[in-house]
Amino acid sequence: MRRSDLKGKRIFEVGEKYYFEDLGVRGAVRGFREEDVGRVVENAVFLRLVADGWSVTSGALGDREIDFVAERGQERIYVQAAYLVADAATRQREFGNLLQINDNFPKLVVSMDPAVADLKGVRHLRLRDFVRDGWMSRDGD
Repeated sequence: MRRSDLKGKRIFEVGEKYYFEDLGVRGAVRGFREEDVGRVVENAVFLRLVADGWSVTSGALGDREIDFVAERGQERIYVQAAYLVADAATRQREFGNLLQINDNFPKLVVSMDPAVADLKGVRHLRLRDFVRDGWMSRDGD
């Protein structure tokens, strides 16, 4: 996946990310490691965005990273993926990166937290709801 500069609107030539198309293959190749859960969450979010027809890059905003900048026609969404955002430092990083983007496109954080709470217009979605329903989902059963 390419990486783009959100301020300068250019594509970087280094810093590409790679994702597995099948998370089962990833598990077979790498085995399960608890420290990889965040990467698996990110991979699942990427797969759902691509399945929904989004063109996906990662974004850079100065020294901050935006996990996914997804575009489809004139639509754009920004997505941060994280295992859990319960602690203050992680919450600040994930939501804070999105709050630095000065446009009106939707911004969301996807995590495995059991309870989610939006923050200053940034939506917080549970991974299972996002994978099941896409970015327009709301808390489900």
